[in-house]
Amino acid sequence: MKSCLLLALIGILAFSGCNKKDKDLTAKDIVGTWQEQETSGSFAGATCRFTFRSDDSFFAKVVAYTDVIDSSNPCVGNPVSYIKGSFSVAGNQISFDGAYFDSTYLTPSSNCAGITTYHAQYISIYKGDELILNANAPNEWGKIKLYRER
Repeated sequence: MKSCLLLALIGILAFSGCNKKDKDLTAKDIVGTWQEQETSGSFAGATCRFTFRSDDSFFAKVVAYTDVIDSSNPCVGNPVSYIKGSFSVAGNQISFDGAYFDSTYLTPSSNCAGITTYHAQYISIYKGDELILNANAPNEWGKIKLYRER
């Protein structure tokens, strides 16, 4: 009899865990400043810093780098892009709609390739102090791993 009660209790606990649903990400969850940790040993990449505000606006600084020198590439060296605009969150997707600016975020500008607008959508994973954009990338270097600044 005791073993039947124990099995029933284990079954109830096991199946009640299946009914829990992960909490969807909200804009409120990511308000604050997030910084990507710099990586070393890569031939090319970018380091990002995002600030999300409670009015659904964002500011981003993206520093690109490369070891490859191509004189025909307008983005030679380590170009820095400053982006501001609005963002929205739906489920696990974060969407950005913005434009490139100068370093003061006051004067509209373009990135090194001459592009003036910024539109992006990322599948994300939120883990409290870690936010991964492009979480569905097929490899680790395609993911943007941001950490909350304190």
